[in-house]
Order: sequence, then C-alpha cells, then structure tokens
Amino acid sequence: MLPSIKPSAQSLGRASHPALVHSGLMWVVGGYSFNYSNYHMMLNYNPDSSAWDVVPASSGPFYRYGHSLALYQDCIYMFDGKLETGPANITDELWLFNIPTRSWLPQKPASAPLYALEGHTAHVVILPNGNPVMLVFFSYSPIYSYINKVQEYNIIDDRLIQVQAAGGEGVFSTGQLQELLPEQQLSMGGAAAGVPGAACFVGMAGTTSRTSA
Repeated sequence: MLPSIKPSAQSLGRASHPALVHSGLMWVVGGYSFNYSNYHMMLNYNPDSSAWDVVPASSGPFYRYGHSLALYQDCIYMFDGKLETGPANITDELWLFNIPTRSWLPQKPASAPLYALEGHTAHVVILPNGNPVMLVFFSYSPIYSYINKVQEYNIIDDRLIQVQAAGGEGVFSTGQLQELLPEQQLSMGGAAAGVPGAACFVGMAGTTSRTSA
C-alpha cells in the first residue's frame, strides 16, 4: 500500500480486478474477494483527498473478476469475466457504465461475442476512419482453453469481430501486461499452459510482430 493511500472499510481487499482513471478518479470494478459481507461492485478513489467512495448504480451486473475495462468518453465498457455465481461461470457479457448517470446498460452487439473469457485485457483505439473500437487481447476460455485471438468491438456500429492478425507465433496468455502506444500495442508476459510468459509482442495496424524478451 502506498503511504499516501489510506485504508478504508469500503475498499476491502480484492484481486483480479481492473481499474482505470477518469476525471481525476481511479475507478475500480469487481474483483475476487474472500469477504463479500461488505463488498461493493464499484468504487472510486480520489488521490487528492485519499478518499474511497462507493459508486451506487442501478440494475448492475453480477460480481465478477478476471474481466476487462476500457474507457471511451464518459463510458466504461466491461467485457466478460468470471461470475461469483457457481462453477463454469465465465460469461460473454458486455456492459456499459455511464459515468455521469451512474447507470449500467447491457450491450447486445449485432454479432455475438466469439468467446466467454477471463484474464484478458482491452483498450479503446481510434481507427483511421475515425471509428472508436475496443480491442480485446487474448485470454482463457473454459471451452477453447488459452486463446491467441484479438477481438474488435466497434462502438459506433455495435459489432464484434475477430481481427485477422499476422506474424504472431506461440500461445498467447492470460494476465499479460499491456501498454498502448500510438498505433502500437505492446504485450508482455502472462500465463499459458506450459509456456512461460517471457515474450514481448508488438501489434501494429493489422499486423503482429514478435520480439523475444
């Protein structure tokens, strides 16, 4: 814990959760916890006041972990993840959280998600034609095992497709570290079946190249 961050009863320990920053606040959504007695699906943290706040929301999704978050304008997009509702419960849901109205809305893309996933990452990028898309990288599927695919959700067209990437080799993973650069996506490490996560992949506009770490 950073010295300046004060613990709070509202910020119970959790794992496998994503977080992002919007309007000076860090937004934390979901996550795995050993204690759900005072669990809140969404929190935000103000670094200026060192204060945690519960974010009330109506008609929200079930608790989950291993999902991804991506931000576009004033909306948070949450994709897939593992639900806290029983075995074999990895979901293929896509949810939108409207920050100004504090409301969750389930999204139903024109084409259904290709996989139910956990442990993936997602980023919003702007295509050359100006359309914003959310790219979903790799993951684990209870049906297909480790996935080395990239999915693309077109926010304007409400359409989900699989990206045809070239040049990548090997098995992609879950829990990898990713960083978004202008027209590039860097992916490092992660866990895969019998494969150590020691490779770095650089994705660029329709191609995928691999360099060793």
